Amino acid sequence: MGPSFRWDDSRWVRSDQPNHDAPANRQAHQNAVRETPMPMIKVELLKGRSVEQKREFAEIVTRETARILKCRPEVVDIVFHDIEPHDWANGGKLNSDK
Repeated sequence: MGPSFRWDDSRWVRSDQPNHDAPANRQAHQNAVRETPMPMIKVELLKGRSVEQKREFAEIVTRETARILKCRPEVVDIVFHDIEPHDWANGGKLNSDK
């Protein structure tokens, strides 16, 4: 028989993992969450945006992410994926054909 699981806040965890709801563990868990590298924001764009546009986007999204998620800006990662128009279809048509 496999491991058993329990619901812990907003996720399933193995029953043999620490219970973060227990008063003794709650503060340690909250401290660990605060220091966990997060989040990674992946941005997919059609190729052609300038470095200046990406820089401005990264600055603003990082600032607002840190404010909303209550984390340090240094832990916010943003990854840009430039996609060729012929590699992206919308409404059944390649962007290169529009």
